[in-house]
Amino acid sequence: MIEFKEETEKNRYYDPSKGKRISEEILIRKDPLTGKTCRILDKPLPISKGADIEEETKKGGFCPFCNDQVYDVGARDSEVLNDQLLERGEAILLSNISPYADKSLVIRLTEDHHIPLEKFQSIYFTDAFELMLEYLKRVQNLGYTTIMMNYLKPAGSTIVHPHMQLLISHHPLDHQRRNFEACVKYHENYGNNYWEDLIEKEKDSERYIKNVGRSVWKTPFAPGGLEHIRGISLKDLRSLEKEDMKSFSSGIVSTLKYYADQSLNSFNLSISLPPDEDKKKFATVVDIVARSNLDKYYWCDVFALSKLLDESYSNKPPEKIAREAKPFF
Repeated sequence: MIEFKEETEKNRYYDPSKGKRISEEILIRKDPLTGKTCRILDKPLPISKGADIEEETKKGGFCPFCNDQVYDVGARDSEVLNDQLLERGEAILLSNISPYADKSLVIRLTEDHHIPLEKFQSIYFTDAFELMLEYLKRVQNLGYTTIMMNYLKPAGSTIVHPHMQLLISHHPLDHQRRNFEACVKYHENYGNNYWEDLIEKEKDSERYIKNVGRSVWKTPFAPGGLEHIRGISLKDLRSLEKEDMKSFSSGIVSTLKYYADQSLNSFNLSISLPPDEDKKKFATVVDIVARSNLDKYYWCDVFALSKLLDESYSNKPPEKIAREAKPFF
């Protein structure tokens, strides 16, 4: 059933500045669901700790998500919402003018143009999720549904203002496809839900962080990026109750507070909603990874290893990340 496979390699070199030979151990792990490999080197990243981001993040000029612009220029969905906006709290659901799927939406999270990671509040995400669910209820064929967030330039965002994206496509994203196919295969082989078995197996492990309501928060055995933290709900996001939604949002905010404590300021988030046809094989899984810090001259953490060779890299073992993150949950 679920196996945690790990191998190690050692790199040895002479460091003349220290006058001695150095040995570095690289962990090579396989994701227990898909078999995708990652490499882990427990070594600090070359990122700035006191990043100067005011010039980049201060409000100036045109921003389509700020209140003085959003109602005049924010694109509206025509097919489902008949050119209307959906709003809840500070969240506003808009159409994406750079669409990636049949239905491609953007959710403005806050009125503030920029928010440090430690200042994010659960209500921002709860309101955004409820807007998404309101939209999804009006869609006839949901297909493959994805939620994602890119925060600041190192995470690929072109706009500072906090926002999330909602994609509905007839074709799964490649990561979705591999995960969904692996979940189906696991169910066929063992008759169980992979995620339910994983939660049971990991509840006493070093990677377990905390249960937040009915969601489970942990670090993946084979991380997909830097400081990777994962939340799992065995319920479909579309059927979460209000308290479940708050708990899920709380786990996201706790993760961001941990990142802030580590002097990080940029991140990516993704949630793949299970296909409609057989939800018993799947779960709602949120993956959050830190990115290199936005700074005047920032370093990009996506290099050929991951971009072209599809090999994930992490700067810390997930067990270490879980220990560090627990106080924030």
